[in-house]
Formats: sequence, structure tokens, C-alpha cells
Amino acid sequence: MGWKNIKAHFPNMVQDMEKDRIVIDYAWSGLMAYASHFLPVVGQISDRELTLCGFGGHGMNTAPIVGKKMAMFLNGNFKSLDLFSIIPKRKTYVIVGRLAAEIEYRRLSFLDMVNERY
Repeated sequence: MGWKNIKAHFPNMVQDMEKDRIVIDYAWSGLMAYASHFLPVVGQISDRELTLCGFGGHGMNTAPIVGKKMAMFLNGNFKSLDLFSIIPKRKTYVIVGRLAAEIEYRRLSFLDMVNERY
């Protein structure tokens, strides 16, 4: 679906991506992503993998900035993401971490619901 949207709005970019064999492996599911420190996780994972995640609650201000920095990185300014390297990458503790995060999200959702109703 994401590829279709990009193709509809940026056909020239899609042609360039296909020519350079750039693919999209994953797309946003629509769920909010929060890192345990509530800061985005941005950077290069490997030569051909980058991450931009964990913007939950801060997407309107930080996502456009990170998008611009990522565009600079993809255009050859390989130091443009260095600013984000100071954000710690914490261990998630696999299933225990996921369970703890889910409990915390549900707790926050419940508090939001209570605050909206009362």
C-alpha cells in the first residue's frame, strides 16, 4: 500500500528507486511506537539498513526534522544523522520488555480515558 501511495505522488522517485534497487521492506502499521526513553531511535543499522522509529507522541515536531536529516544522509551527507547517535539504544528484554510496554501503554490509555471523561 505504501509503495502504491509513493508511486501515485512521486513517480519519478519510484523510477529512481527501482533503478537503484531500493526497496521498502517494512511500512508503518498505524500503531504508535514508543521507545523506553520516549525519544526516537534514528540511525544506520548496516550498509543498506536505516531505522527511524520510536516517535510516539513526538511525531509532529521531530519526524519532519528527522525526515530532512535522513534525506541529507541519502544524498551523501553521511554525518547528518550523527546528532541522533547520542540518544541511548536500550535493551528491550524481548518478551518481558514487550509485556511491560504493553502494560504501560494500556495504563496510559486508561488514564487518558479517565481524564477525558472526568
